[in-house]
Amino acid sequence: MQHDKVRRAFLHLLEKNRWSRHEVRERLKQAADRRYWKRLNPQLSITDRLDLSGVKTKALGSKIYRHTLEKMDDSGYFEMYPVFSPSLLRRMRRTIDVLRGEDWPPILAIVYDEFWLLFRTPLLVHLLGGILGPGYSQIPHVWCHYVSPTPGASGWWPHVDGFQKSGRVSVWIPLTDATLHNGCIYLIPQNRIPERLAQTFTHRSRFSKEELRLLLQNSHALPARAGSILCWNFGVIHWGSAAGHTHEPRISIAAEFIGKDFPPERHETPVLDAQASIPTFDERLQIAGRGLRTYQKFEPRIIRYAELAARLT
Repeated sequence: MQHDKVRRAFLHLLEKNRWSRHEVRERLKQAADRRYWKRLNPQLSITDRLDLSGVKTKALGSKIYRHTLEKMDDSGYFEMYPVFSPSLLRRMRRTIDVLRGEDWPPILAIVYDEFWLLFRTPLLVHLLGGILGPGYSQIPHVWCHYVSPTPGASGWWPHVDGFQKSGRVSVWIPLTDATLHNGCIYLIPQNRIPERLAQTFTHRSRFSKEELRLLLQNSHALPARAGSILCWNFGVIHWGSAAGHTHEPRISIAAEFIGKDFPPERHETPVLDAQASIPTFDERLQIAGRGLRTYQKFEPRIIRYAELAARLT
């Protein structure tokens, strides 16, 4: 009962913290102005062009490629060493800091090309093509995660990304080191638990002692250095852990992809070209608005931007 009272009081405070109508109007003008975003973060680009010259990655050997695909097929996920330039990651991380300082939700970072180009590098195209098949597309679900360096702050609670694990994957790239102290990703490999347990996980409110033991003992922590790649299929149970005593936030960008032979659900449309182009500026704003509306259930604080989200979509 006390917990319910605290939650209601918290939600009430969040409601009072929404942007005013005047503030929303002014912010919408800024959001629609490319020049505003360029002034805010001149170190990044807004060109709508697939120019990968500034987004270099390390080479991917054939042995690592085969091992990665085998790991994905067996365990439902893979983890890869840092492949992106530290200087690029620093610029992207600084962008998130600037947006937060200007009271924008971090997801608005996707107005910049670099937040799309990471997922279109030859290395990732090669990997995702091997996993999903040629001609795969991007689902218009993108999110920028920010976990404050505060004890108890955490990422999203345990969940699966969808109920059709085949033909769909999520790719998660940390812009800062994700550690055991600032809320790294945990997951449960698909080959460690019965498939029925993962399929029903989201909808169940009770678990037997044996099921709980199985879930806990097979949980894997995945600390990841900035610029690493984590990828899992939609049926893998995963979550962001709670932060402890740390000075470093956990900042990351996540995107979802679907194979050519798998019809998208209504909420997954319109799918995006994942290899030959990047979304237009207007499309990016719409996708950011959709994200704010969709993921409020995981991050109640973004109710502050609810009217902005409605207007962007």
